[in-house]
Amino acid sequence: MADARSRPPPREGKVRIQMEFGEIKQMFDMKANRPFSQPMHMFAKKIQREMSFLRFSYNGTRIRETDTANSVYSTRGRRVGQDEPVHHRG
Repeated sequence: MADARSRPPPREGKVRIQMEFGEIKQMFDMKANRPFSQPMHMFAKKIQREMSFLRFSYNGTRIRETDTANSVYSTRGRRVGQDEPVHHRG
């Protein structure tokens, strides 16, 4: 496991995340310290699915509405919005 001092600090500015469902993709720009709840709800509405039926993940790890890009980065060692898209299964 990497030492916390060897990783760069979490972002304080904006990050770009991508959500995918089949062929449907949508990008969101958001502040790194904001919860994912708003883009998750917006994407669920776009694909006409209830949030309770969706599971969002990043690198195979579940992302919850209360998670932020900073919290995901600090617990998993990679930055959301930089490395890979956030996926979900319907």
